[in-house]
Amino acid sequence: EVEALLEKKNMSYKYYYAERNLGISEGRNIAFSLCRGEYVFCLDDDAVVETEGFFSIIYQKMKECDDAVAAAVEIYEPPNDRYLKGYTYCKGGEKYALSYIGAAHVLKRESFKDRKLYPSKIRFGSEENYVAYRIRAMGKKMLYLDMVRVCHIPSDVARVYGEERKINIIVNNYIIRSLCFPKISLPVLYIFFRNRLWRHRILKNRHYSEIKKLIDERYDKEEVDRMSISRFVRMVFEVGISHVF
Repeated sequence: EVEALLEKKNMSYKYYYAERNLGISEGRNIAFSLCRGEYVFCLDDDAVVETEGFFSIIYQKMKECDDAVAAAVEIYEPPNDRYLKGYTYCKGGEKYALSYIGAAHVLKRESFKDRKLYPSKIRFGSEENYVAYRIRAMGKKMLYLDMVRVCHIPSDVARVYGEERKINIIVNNYIIRSLCFPKISLPVLYIFFRNRLWRHRILKNRHYSEIKKLIDERYDKEEVDRMSISRFVRMVFEVGISHVF
C-alpha cells in the first residue's frame, strides 16, 4: 500500500533493511545518514499525518525562521485521549519547544550531518533530548508547530512498561544531561537524579549499584557535547529550572 501511494504521487523512495534490531537511537542515526534533502521528517510506523498540506506548511514555517533547525508538531494519541509534547513556550509571538517527541519531528539536515544524531548506547527513551540540547548549544531554535497534526496509535510491539520504563527514562535523561550540560552544573544534576529515583521509589526496590551499572553501560564520553555556561543559563531563564533538571 505504501509503495502504491508513493508511486501514485510520483515520489522517489528507497528501503533500507537492517540485519538486526538496532534500537531507536542507532536506527534513526542510520536513517538520518541516508537522507539527502534539506529537511528530514521522521515519522514512526504507528503515526499518521492528518493535516492537509502538512509538508508545505512545515517547509514554509521553517523557512520563515532563520534560526530554526528543528520543529515539533502536534501529536494526538486517540487511545489515551491525550496530546504528546514536551515543554513549549512563546517568545516574540512565536511558539517554541524545549524538545520534541520522536514519533513525528523535523530536522534541518545541514545542522546535524557532521556527527551521529543520537547516543548509540541509548536504545530508546529520551534520546530526543540529546538533539534538543545540541540545538541550544548551537544557539539555534526549535519551533512548535501546533497547526499541523499527527495521529499516534501506539503499538504494543517491543514496548516496556512499569518500573522498567521509569528506570529507563530517568537513567537516560541523566546520561544525556551529563553529556550536554556544563561541568559546573553536574553536582546539581546528580542531586536531582537521586531525588527522582527516590520519588519514584526506585531506590527502595533496587540497589543503586544496579542503576550505576546501567549508567556505565550507556554513557560514552566520546559523545560529550557540552553547551556553554551562558547558553545553559539562558535556557534556565527561558524554560525554568524544573524543566532543565
